[in-house]
Amino acid sequence: MLGEDTEKVEFIAVSVDPDGDTPESTYDFLRNLGMLDVMSFLTGSHDDLSKIWNEYHIAVVTQPAGSSESALDKLTGELVSVANGIQTSETSAQKYLKMHSAPVYLIDQHGKLRSIITDFTSNPERLVHDVKLVI
Repeated sequence: MLGEDTEKVEFIAVSVDPDGDTPESTYDFLRNLGMLDVMSFLTGSHDDLSKIWNEYHIAVVTQPAGSSESALDKLTGELVSVANGIQTSETSAQKYLKMHSAPVYLIDQHGKLRSIITDFTSNPERLVHDVKLVI
């Protein structure tokens, strides 16, 4: 959707599963998205990643697989307010389910925040439009 402008953008994803995101699983994730040479995937310890989650308002909830308890019931008010941006993922072993917000931050080449998009899945054209404005 960005065409040649893709090379002007640095895409960075942040792990919400420090225990389950291995080099192999992140490679497979990026390959399946067709983003191997386009996106960086930040991983680390829970302590290191939780600092990023807090700074960038990424709410993360873990629910045991097969649990009757709803992870949605655990979500904070902040996450509920961006419910359209909620993403879910299961580990390869499917021992637990991760629910998380997925805000997209558009930061210009000078490090200035230009836009935050909390629902890019239902309107990808808006995301592309905003990215083109920033680059």
